Amino acid sequence: MSRDGYKLSKQARRYLASCCRTPANRILARQMPAGHNWHPYRVTEPQSGMWFTDDAAWEFIATQLEEGVPVQQRPAGAEHAYPALEMIVEVTDNERRLYMKIGILTESNKVIGLSFHYSTEEYR
Repeated sequence: MSRDGYKLSKQARRYLASCCRTPANRILARQMPAGHNWHPYRVTEPQSGMWFTDDAAWEFIATQLEEGVPVQQRPAGAEHAYPALEMIVEVTDNERRLYMKIGILTESNKVIGLSFHYSTEEYR
């Protein structure tokens, strides 16, 4: 993933964050016939030390979007039939990073939770 990131306007970030926080506007890929790596229950939430839940993962993604974390855009293609945004953030003192990817369904105003897990070395 490029360090430069993709320029996403503040308005777009607020809109996507709102979708992430609204249960009616979000879908988990494990509920669809789509590939996914959505595993918040395997990731420790930085402030509490507890495992993330699905809701907490969505809130964390929304917060990262609002805080301007760099994103990388993935166009629709062979992997998914819709565009997606990827983010990687440091979440622990030992430099462990969290990889997040959401799909964007603009025609239905929904986001899809595709990935939420610790990053592997291939993303470094």
